[in-house]
Amino acid sequence: MGAGVAGDGLGFPDRRTAFARRMESRLRISVRPVAGAREAVEGADVVVTATTARDPVWASGFRRAST
Repeated sequence: MGAGVAGDGLGFPDRRTAFARRMESRLRISVRPVAGAREAVEGADVVVTATTARDPVWASGFRRAST
């Protein structure tokens, strides 16, 4: 199956880790806790987001150029 990342960017590594473990169990995929959005999207071939945020969740500069 796929893999995912979990990051809240708020400086609570224990919460990130706990959330990642819960999502691994619930979704049956590998989930890696990260500190923030940049770390979550760096190096990714595909990024999918779903949010009700009014402001951008991550900047396009976080992604590497397509090849």
